[in-house]
Amino acid sequence: MSFGEYIAGAADLAAVAGLVALATRLVARTLLPHLRGVDRVLALVALFTAGLLACHVIPLCLGVLSRGSVLVAAALLAGGALLLSRRRPRAVVGPRPGGGRAPVATWVLTLYACAVVVAYLSTAVTTAVTQVDFMEFHEPAVASWIQHGSLWPILSLYPGHMSGYYPNNGDVLLLAASLPWRSDFLVRLVDVPYLAALALAVWAIARELGAGRLSGQLYALLLVFLPV
Repeated sequence: MSFGEYIAGAADLAAVAGLVALATRLVARTLLPHLRGVDRVLALVALFTAGLLACHVIPLCLGVLSRGSVLVAAALLAGGALLLSRRRPRAVVGPRPGGGRAPVATWVLTLYACAVVVAYLSTAVTTAVTQVDFMEFHEPAVASWIQHGSLWPILSLYPGHMSGYYPNNGDVLLLAASLPWRSDFLVRLVDVPYLAALALAVWAIARELGAGRLSGQLYALLLVFLPV
């Protein structure tokens, strides 16, 4: 991959992600103005993921997948969200409740978690993905979608293998990270933001059930850092 190809792919990914992020913000501001804090962050992650999936699955279903068609789909999505925000009045939201000061232990644990993530990424970025399912059908399916531009061909590497009929919704996220460059160098980082979202969700559930702030963070970190 030349430097020019890398820049072109990065610009394409940034444009698609930016348009989907704009649509996400408009929809959340219009339909979910009451959400605050972690709840709002998780809603934004869910909306952004749904928008990113739609921008790739629709061209795939139509058999016209390409960088250009995904960009057009993202632009249409942002335009639809803009129309929605103009036609539907936003709800009136009351003032945000004030929060207490977090204990020092909470911040220490958070900084420790960030250090662990950075240490993990420093090795993951330079390590090839060799997990059997990824090599056997996840990334081959993504390569088939890019090659054919269509969702409909069924990829089976050998007779009797049923993975070609799996829904594999998460593979569309791998596609979003691969299509701009027609390369899989970025797919190893796709899970990272969703692990962070998982930790936030577990923390929010723990707090909703009455757990302390520090206990909620411990539950979240124990789940995210399981060696799987």
